[in-house]
Amino acid sequence: MALRSKAVQAPYSVTQASLNASRTALQTFFKYLVAHDYLPKNPMIDVRKRDRNAKPSLNQDRDAEVRRLTDWQWSFLLETLTELADSNPKFERNLFVIVTMKSLFLRASELAPRPVDRNQVRTPCFGDFRRTIVDGEPYWVYSVFGKGDKTRQVTLPDAYLDYLKRWRGHLGLPSPLPVPGESTPILPSAKGDAIGKRQVQRIYEQAMVATADRMEREGFMDEARQMLAIRSETHYLRHTGASQAIEAGADIRHISEELGHANATFTESVYVNSEQARRRTEGRRRRV
Repeated sequence: MALRSKAVQAPYSVTQASLNASRTALQTFFKYLVAHDYLPKNPMIDVRKRDRNAKPSLNQDRDAEVRRLTDWQWSFLLETLTELADSNPKFERNLFVIVTMKSLFLRASELAPRPVDRNQVRTPCFGDFRRTIVDGEPYWVYSVFGKGDKTRQVTLPDAYLDYLKRWRGHLGLPSPLPVPGESTPILPSAKGDAIGKRQVQRIYEQAMVATADRMEREGFMDEARQMLAIRSETHYLRHTGASQAIEAGADIRHISEELGHANATFTESVYVNSEQARRRTEGRRRRV
């Protein structure tokens, strides 16, 4: 809301309510950008409502937040979904989606159809998986049509191929691994086309809730609450996969390319803080 005095040429003045509303909108916008890897940090986090420099910021000495699962949480999630899929085929899709998003560093939108032009939609299909030869060795890569309408290639871990074969077997496809030009959607719907982004997000949420339920049954109440708290935040899988790959010794430049980041510096600011990890480990080992 803007106010102006009765003078003809008087300037507008902004009410405090408008300032507060604008600040809230900017906070939400920048939070979205951070969650989707456009920014490493929310620039509004230190802004005061009235005076930015009124007091020292209490957030300056906080560790950078890495939105990822712990190794234990990931193992528990994978084990839960594997057991569910073994006993009930309807969970095969949950298992495949979760493993794919984590292992190939994918966003939910990158597993769903996306418009590329006025009347054209690009649907992720099995033909996006491609076998290639490098130095005489066979490798599998996956072509991702990602954010900004950019295509990138992600290397498939050897261990991932078993999950890809399992999913194709569940779908009743004729070959264990994709063949060139195969147009079958990776995540077909009941109608024969492909499921959308919202359905991919729902599959993730179902997996997190099922894992939290098992955690509760086995007495891990705090861990269960944590899983439920992030049941709608699919980027946790992408961050977990990238963080674990880098921690295992992968070149951060290569991971940055497969994530689709503009440069490795951004990747490091979001996923890596080796000094922080060392500091916390040493702190935990101190004697009381």
